[in-house]
Amino acid sequence: MFPAEPTKPNLPATDPRGSEFIPTAPDIRATRILLHHFNLPTELILLILDHARYWTAHTTFRASKLCLLDWNHSLHHSTAVAYLSAPVSLRPTRTGETPKVREVAFRTLSHDQGWTSEPTQDTYRTSSWFEVSVVQGLPLSNVTPYTDVERARVHCVDSGFMRRSGGEVEEQRMHCGEMRRVTREGDEGTPEEGTHAWWVQGNRVAAASGDLEGRECAVENRVRWGCRAAPVWEGNEGAGRGEGFVDCLRDGDWIVLWARAKRRGWENHVYEASIEIRYTIGPSERTEMKAGPY
Repeated sequence: MFPAEPTKPNLPATDPRGSEFIPTAPDIRATRILLHHFNLPTELILLILDHARYWTAHTTFRASKLCLLDWNHSLHHSTAVAYLSAPVSLRPTRTGETPKVREVAFRTLSHDQGWTSEPTQDTYRTSSWFEVSVVQGLPLSNVTPYTDVERARVHCVDSGFMRRSGGEVEEQRMHCGEMRRVTREGDEGTPEEGTHAWWVQGNRVAAASGDLEGRECAVENRVRWGCRAAPVWEGNEGAGRGEGFVDCLRDGDWIVLWARAKRRGWENHVYEASIEIRYTIGPSERTEMKAGPY
């Protein structure tokens, strides 16, 4: 059973947190004090706050148009662009408390090329998608588009990308041979695709229509992943499960959201994206990233 379909087109640029109340660190400390007055043990108070999702949030947001497409119509077209990155901070607060990451949520506003010659309209059997990686220690700066998977993979190794937990390929990657298996030059059939990334969200495959153009075609998708201590998953049938992602995050890591398109004719038109990190304690703030050169 999956949640309802994602919000439909023509969406404005809005605060991805919407109307949800996000407590500050002083709010959380005050709530703990109130609960202590009921003589509740600290362990129970922390469980109550986790159950209520009473956590601070750091949101990184970007609203700039990016279009991934293959100008040369290459049969082996594959493009990866780091659209957005967000830092992870688990440094102790001024009161000596060490934050923990409880959830990470992604929001994307995008669409594919608007047509397909395959019988996959209105499904998520797509070659236009988003995935996320963890960079250890250093942010991505001056990231350029990658025209093939191997170059992107080499960059991941050089930048200290963390390999995803487990070696299994996400189900959404297995609808075609090109996405099942990517081999290095001279390597016989080593399954590489997906080892540095978690699938976040696929674009819904659109049917050709002359009624909508540009941003009007865009669909908003929201994906939420929890941790072992506070498990949760929110998304639609095009969303990844994010297994092990939140629990692998460490202080100083950077969460990098990649826009992807693969196979001839497939495109990824990105308008907005956000990454929201929920902490047990810490600052609640929102950072807007400016458009960089592509």
